[in-house]
Amino acid sequence: MGKIIISKFRTARLTNAAHKQFHEEFLEKLQTSDAVKQKLAVQLANYVQVLQKEDTYYKLTERSVFTEKIHSACSLCGNVYGAMRATIYYKKKMADTEEVKDAATRLIYFLDSHRIARVNKYIRKLSLFKSLADDILAQYSEEMEVLGIREEVTSLKNLSTDMQTLIGVRTAERQSIPPQALKKARQDVDTCYKNIVEVINAYSVLSEEENEFTDVIEYENAQIRRYMKVELKKTVTESTEPSDSGNGNGNDSGSDNGTGDGSGTGSGSGDGAGTDNGSSDGSDTGSGSGDGSGTDSGSGDGSDTGSGSGDGSGTDSGSGGTSTDDDSPFHP
Repeated sequence: MGKIIISKFRTARLTNAAHKQFHEEFLEKLQTSDAVKQKLAVQLANYVQVLQKEDTYYKLTERSVFTEKIHSACSLCGNVYGAMRATIYYKKKMADTEEVKDAATRLIYFLDSHRIARVNKYIRKLSLFKSLADDILAQYSEEMEVLGIREEVTSLKNLSTDMQTLIGVRTAERQSIPPQALKKARQDVDTCYKNIVEVINAYSVLSEEENEFTDVIEYENAQIRRYMKVELKKTVTESTEPSDSGNGNGNDSGSDNGTGDGSGTGSGSGDGAGTDNGSSDGSDTGSGSGDGSGTDSGSGDGSDTGSGSGDGSGTDSGSGGTSTDDDSPFHP
């Protein structure tokens, strides 16, 4: 029975949220292993440090607590504005003097000129709420006193000022993030992860007695299969290995398939026909030869090479693509 090792897995393909969760789960498992803490203490400490850095930048680039406060202040400003407008309309409708009616009419025209109800963006709303309160206090103070809405106007001015302060704090918070900071932090985490996996695999291969990393290896392989299936939407087998290879030959026909995360190699030869297929995340090489005809194809995420030769006719095709990493450094 061969030595079990952690399968190869490109964590860079995960989204920001999935990437962070994947490494946090693996780190939690590593911290429960005495063998890891004894033999990989330095690598484990580095892993913790870079993961904390990624977590910091991830939270800064996501919605901040100040973002929620800004929208809350904007909502309160809208409520106060609505209450003030309703009061003015009520006073106009129920006015018992021409002075009250005229004051309400002038303020209604003034409010309508701002068209706040048509504005959806909170930054523009802030400007309108703030200028509205300032203009009423400066130009319509008499009408304000006649209608008794000083409390609403003052509250609107205070809330809009608080909202402006919160926007300034959030802007400074976003400016504190260095360019491409989250992307660089992800790369550092991935590097530490690869180093830890390589060391664990080396101990596993070289161990002559019982493998003390078996529990960690089995957990990580199960985690990789889960993320490949759920996050990357890829079909995985129950046992994921770094590489697979196979050979087939016969007088009539030969066929072979190789699948693996690392590389797949297969060859087929026969007097009648040879068919070979290889697929992998890394690279694939396939060849077929026969007296009659040879057909060969290879496909993979990285690169593919295929060749076919025969006395009669030879057909060869190779297709390979590039994998797309969902590594967006920032979210709105």
